[in-house]
Amino acid sequence: MTAMPNDVLRVKEIDRLIDDLHRHLDAFNLDERTVLSPETFEEEALADLLFIDMYHILEEASSLSFETRNSYPDIPWTQIRGMRNRFARECFNLNREVARSVIENDLEPLQTMTQSFLAACDAGDAHDGKRRNQ
Repeated sequence: MTAMPNDVLRVKEIDRLIDDLHRHLDAFNLDERTVLSPETFEEEALADLLFIDMYHILEEASSLSFETRNSYPDIPWTQIRGMRNRFARECFNLNREVARSVIENDLEPLQTMTQSFLAACDAGDAHDGKRRNQ
């Protein structure tokens, strides 16, 4: 697989952001109640931090090249772009249930894709390096 340099950077960023989002969930002990119905300003700020991470993930994923998206047809790219648009337009009126559902159910396949993509890039770099040294 020949990846465009911008796609490599974007996929690395998506992978990092998903890891960060999971670290935030764990570090701040954010549960369903906190995300859906924050009771304090601090809880609301922490939930918003998750949504900011989510927006950045969707933004990067929406910006991947057609070639990269086409290489992973199992990823719902159209829905990712639509969700990104919803996050952008409704940032102050976001449906927290939908956002929580995306975080809980839809990030794992995307992170699996990022890891597969990066492994393929690494294998290609290793293959290219062997070819150059011969």
